[in-house]
Amino acid sequence: MVTPLYPLKFQVKEKLKKLGLKPSKVLRKAIEDVIMEEEVKRLKESMRL
Repeated sequence: MVTPLYPLKFQVKEKLKKLGLKPSKVLRKAIEDVIMEEEVKRLKESMRL
């Protein structure tokens, strides 16, 4: 697992703020999933290099 630059919770809060959405459990979970997918993609690409 790659350690993100900053904690997942913080990333989720930032994304919510950018989108102007009120934090909710469902939204937070969805955004966490998206962030995790991005992390996995980055990991795979860094392994390919």
